[in-house]
Amino acid sequence: HGLDEKNVMRWEAIVKISEETQGGQWYFGQTWYHLLGGRNAFSMLAFIRGETKREVELQDMGFNLIWRRPFTREWLYLSMGPNITWPRRFIEEERELSLGFGLWIEMEFGHWRYR
Repeated sequence: HGLDEKNVMRWEAIVKISEETQGGQWYFGQTWYHLLGGRNAFSMLAFIRGETKREVELQDMGFNLIWRRPFTREWLYLSMGPNITWPRRFIEEERELSLGFGLWIEMEFGHWRYR
């Protein structure tokens, strides 16, 4: 959903049922994207994920903050940022804070451009 020229909200819900899962794997997330000057952007994601019919149905929840900037080509971007999660896989585990940091390269496909 476009809020204005520089802000977009995305909601997503995914459910997967297969022979490999105990029940249904599920994921719900909400991301806010904000365009900065010079084709720089950042986003913030809040999410929860789990699987029904498991001893711990809510397996993970957290936040990701991502900063994206152009990298060597107009269609190539360097993305990076911290994430905070609270995973729990087994009933005997306690849910504890887990900190992480991601760094990756993204490619943009298509003929559209940011303003």
